[in-house]
Amino acid sequence: MLYYRYTDKNTPMSDWGHAMFVDDPYKTASYGDYCWTLDSKHCTPIENIRQLIIDTWEYDKKHGFSGDFYYNCDCDYFAQFSGEEIYKMLNPADIVKSAEGWDSDLVVWFWERIAEPNDIMAVSTQDGAVCYDEKLIQRWEKDDEE
Repeated sequence: MLYYRYTDKNTPMSDWGHAMFVDDPYKTASYGDYCWTLDSKHCTPIENIRQLIIDTWEYDKKHGFSGDFYYNCDCDYFAQFSGEEIYKMLNPADIVKSAEGWDSDLVVWFWERIAEPNDIMAVSTQDGAVCYDEKLIQRWEKDDEE
């Protein structure tokens, strides 16, 4: 299965170092002229790391946040959420309407505490995916669908 991302610049990556994708190529077609794909074979289903996310979040709340996440976020704001709530923010029902955690500083926390230490370069959500490794992303040409 392929996930799709449209951008208005000739790079799939955001300024935060990740790329968000959706399972329906037409949901974001108005976002730009460049289309990118991510094969689901590169993704770790977020459900498979649910407990890791919850446990790591609760540990960090108890022992203090650190790294780039600490220096670049409003940790008092995020500390009000439980590990389960953070997991739900990272697994939004509709990644296009509201990417929730992926459109916030949680992107940095997820990278530092979950993805990088566990060699997870892409994760699939309910209807999309998030990728931190540009090498896994392909440029989608119109001829590819024929």
